[in-house]
Amino acid sequence: MKYFKVYIILILCSGKLYSQLGPGYMGKRVTAGYGFYFSPAIVGSNASEASIIGRGNATGGDIAFNSMHEGFLEFAFKKRASVGFSFKYYKTTYDNAAEAYVTSYANGYTNSQQKSPAGFSQITGFNYALYFKIFNKRYVAPWGRYFLFGPTINSFKCSYDPSSMKVEFGDVYNSNTGTYSSVTVNDFGPQDQFFLRGDLLLGWGRSRIFGNRVTLDYGINVQVISLSFTLWDAVSENANIFDGTQITNLNYFERTSKRRVREVNRVNVFVKVGLLLF
Repeated sequence: MKYFKVYIILILCSGKLYSQLGPGYMGKRVTAGYGFYFSPAIVGSNASEASIIGRGNATGGDIAFNSMHEGFLEFAFKKRASVGFSFKYYKTTYDNAAEAYVTSYANGYTNSQQKSPAGFSQITGFNYALYFKIFNKRYVAPWGRYFLFGPTINSFKCSYDPSSMKVEFGDVYNSNTGTYSSVTVNDFGPQDQFFLRGDLLLGWGRSRIFGNRVTLDYGINVQVISLSFTLWDAVSENANIFDGTQITNLNYFERTSKRRVREVNRVNVFVKVGLLLF
């Protein structure tokens, strides 16, 4: 009788263990939640126009971080694999470090200078990613250590204030008065400009589950293309690589904003809290 009871206990335990080896945690496969991502703003300015080292119009000397917010939904479709969709939102600034070839038509003369504009431009980013998580063989999705990969689309809006972002021309001759005066150029194209960039998302992390319902996820992720531009971004203010198009005041955002977007998305540490739904 004693051996029979032990045998029944073993059968029950093995059945429970087998059930946990299927997709999901205790039968729950769908997780939804919120994530917070951050990285040091080493040279580029963050949403508060602060930077650790400084560049362009960012003075530096502050403890500054880039940050972004994420909403995500994941589904465990295999024992060690899940698929997810995420939406990330962030705000940052570009310190106008790159020089623009600016032309002014004033007082009957054409005046050209290559200068960096004053002030900052604003960037609002929206990232959309479809990704897969592959869990370590010792774990069952969505619990444990994992590797993450998938495509991401980085969309972003650039905007500026003409009253603060401008280029000053000094000592421009006025043929009508015979005197010299300053001229201001603050036309950098439409005040709101939209762009899209693609990248490949990679990540490593670990997910823990509390109370059979709440997930805590933490780790690090990178965007591969942004990471591959690290050396170029460190040594050159010129955002143009593949052709010889001059940076001007009218194409300034198109040529420069993608650099700041790469800096924000290059490497990020994250903490995510989720809820196992069903």
